[in-house]
Amino acid sequence: MMDENPPKLTKNPVDFHGSFLEYCAERYPEANLIYPTGFEQAIIGVTDELGGEPALVMSTSIAIEIIQGDTGLSLQDALDHFYFNVRGSVYPGDQNPIWIDTVDDYARNIC
Repeated sequence: MMDENPPKLTKNPVDFHGSFLEYCAERYPEANLIYPTGFEQAIIGVTDELGGEPALVMSTSIAIEIIQGDTGLSLQDALDHFYFNVRGSVYPGDQNPIWIDTVDDYARNIC
């Protein structure tokens, strides 16, 4: 049966600094969903695996863009910084973010 009132797409961007993270905190009150400071805009979702712990899902390419915008580094230097200092960071006992390499990242030689 077709939904008579399908959801409409919004043209307003999601407020990652507030509403989405608040949603995650309400939906997963026991989870310790962490992400690197300053990379809120790289959050693209949250996992909800059966039997697993939820984790934030983050975009590699957006993180690289954030690094380049903040530091002015070349793409290669930003990649080195990202893979060593950001993606390479692991927080023991916490629900580390899951980093996603997309087809676009592959096409741009980011992953």
